[in-house]
Amino acid sequence: MRDDQQATKLYIQFLYVVTLLVFIASAFFYRAEPEAGVDHFWLTLALFTVLTAVATVTEQRGTTTAQVLGLAVLWVIGLSHAGGVTSPVNALLLILLVVAFLQLRPIAAWGILAFILSAQGYFIVLLDQGAHGHSEHRDHYLGMGFTFILAAILLAITLRLMRNRLERSQQQLQKMRETQLRREQIVGLATASAQITHEIATPLAMLSLLHEELQESFDDNPAVHDMREPLARVKALLTDLRSVSQSLNQDELQKLPLQSVLKELKQHTALSMPTVPVNFAIDDSQNHLGVFVYGDRTLMPALLNLIRNAAHEVEQTGHGEVVIQSETRDNNWHLIIRNPNYSLTKERLAQLGQGRVVSQKGLGIGLLLSHATLERMGGTLEMLLLDNHDKNKHSLDASRSRGFVEQHVRMPLVK
Repeated sequence: MRDDQQATKLYIQFLYVVTLLVFIASAFFYRAEPEAGVDHFWLTLALFTVLTAVATVTEQRGTTTAQVLGLAVLWVIGLSHAGGVTSPVNALLLILLVVAFLQLRPIAAWGILAFILSAQGYFIVLLDQGAHGHSEHRDHYLGMGFTFILAAILLAITLRLMRNRLERSQQQLQKMRETQLRREQIVGLATASAQITHEIATPLAMLSLLHEELQESFDDNPAVHDMREPLARVKALLTDLRSVSQSLNQDELQKLPLQSVLKELKQHTALSMPTVPVNFAIDDSQNHLGVFVYGDRTLMPALLNLIRNAAHEVEQTGHGEVVIQSETRDNNWHLIIRNPNYSLTKERLAQLGQGRVVSQKGLGIGLLLSHATLERMGGTLEMLLLDNHDKNKHSLDASRSRGFVEQHVRMPLVK
């Protein structure tokens, strides 16, 4: 984008050079009488061209607008001296319209159009008053003036529509690039998960075998019994990790019952975060039976990661709780995760989910992958900072927090 702006500025500077040369040539060759000397009007206009070009060649914002407006003023002054609508170079003002509507902000482009149309109206008034002569062709030149005005308006509208379509295409292309980048990140995660699963499986199988031998030899030892549950938990996690890796590689979505998703989410939350107060404030009037969402085995880790981030804030302070709401409305499933905010700022909030963010907790990759996973399933993730006076803060402890963090997951429902 910066290269395009630089090319536009160079082109406008080229127009200034051409304008300067034309004005200097007009001073010597465009004279009312052949015997007349150098026309000082054109030399003065050439001097103003140099001054305008120097004054507008800066790196400040709005420089291009000033350059185009300066050219328009110089050309209009020159045309007023060269015959106005009767001059064959009057149509060159359309070049400035093209530059304005393709490169400048809409308000600046419409402003330059208004200035050029006002100048054309002034030329027509001068022609009607006979200031530019050519009374025998008055109607013809009036027609040329009105035709220029009509052509300028139609050209401006056409360029505006073309630029709108171009901007929409660029936005769609940028979105496709971001989606492709996140898909590549997910594929990379799948590859890493598969490798980790393979590396963990062998030592875990050896530990399980040793545990069985210890049970046979030391069945009464309490430590042997205590090892049973952690080993079973690690086996279950390894199985889940293998399923997630397969889902990432297959990249196939299926219909998941929303009630089952919520039930599994509660179970995993209770198992993985037993020391953190998590309140599933789900309205009993919300009927989740017969309601489905598109997803795969990666949906649960993505949602759990959001809850884990909220729980981490609560663990750091020892106050407050994580409140989770679930509701269906407008043909969408809304999952809201809210917790007291003790460390998140507006600056970091704007960066989260878009790339790696360095913090004491890590690089924010978990949230980035959760965001990418939900987008792959047609959902969205929105993070908000709420103040302590929010009416829906439930039982969160607001006395020692800087407001609340709300993670809002939205996923479309399917039949």
